[in-house]
Amino acid sequence: MAEFCSRAAEKLRKQQSVVGCITVFIRTNPFNPQEPQYQRSASIKLSAATQDTRTIIATANRVLKEIFKTGYGYQKCGVQLSDIKPESSPGQLELFDYVDDGLLTENRQLMKVVDQINRRFPKAITIAATGFDKSWQPKSDRISQRYTTDWKELAGVKC
Repeated sequence: MAEFCSRAAEKLRKQQSVVGCITVFIRTNPFNPQEPQYQRSASIKLSAATQDTRTIIATANRVLKEIFKTGYGYQKCGVQLSDIKPESSPGQLELFDYVDDGLLTENRQLMKVVDQINRRFPKAITIAATGFDKSWQPKSDRISQRYTTDWKELAGVKC
């Protein structure tokens, strides 16, 4: 889940946006009736919109702890970011800014430097929560073609 959050935060910074709401979901395999079934999702509205990878991961982990139950063979997890706005849009300031939420203070300059290093040396710097074993890959064996978003996959007509 931390890897998904990290990739989403990089994309937010690339498009100069911030997120105001994070949704986390988990589920077991719905096609295996012999296994016990469980699926849940939960959302949390952030007190201040952010693009900081550390804050997004910490928030997603906090939400995951609320919905996770031991004893199930989970097949899928994910994170969804919503309430996305341009980073230049003015936000609501809190009177007691970040007093009890336990999250790190956002550091846009740090995230900018991390992104610059990772552009020059791909995946040189990662957040420790994403893990060190990168051998897993999301399943993409049945992915449909992206005719509307990728010029290389656009259908052509021959005469």
